[in-house]
Amino acid sequence: MSDKIMLVLILEKEEFLDELLINLNDHGIKSATVTNSTGMMGHLSSLGDEQIISTLRPLFTPSHTENKTIFMILNEEKVEIARKTIRNVLGDLSEPETGILFGVPLLFTEGIRDYN
Repeated sequence: MSDKIMLVLILEKEEFLDELLINLNDHGIKSATVTNSTGMMGHLSSLGDEQIISTLRPLFTPSHTENKTIFMILNEEKVEIARKTIRNVLGDLSEPETGILFGVPLLFTEGIRDYN
């Protein structure tokens, strides 16, 4: 079994992306993949009124429709460093439209460059 964790951050506050990546780099997190992503409600809000009852649409329409998803494969000892850095930059993730963070243990990895 690998000692690596895939940390995934769905970043809703895109304006913090550059600052976050710089801070992660400064704290020894040297590699991540950033992709554009869209949440389900953001996508549904772009559909016609026949898909969502128009009176309910304002309740589910976020103020933005695109997010950034950041994937990091980290050694276990770097996970808490990354989490602390993310919280320091973004603040409380339980606040609405901030982000979602989770980690997944990996069974194996191949082709991962070690930046230590």
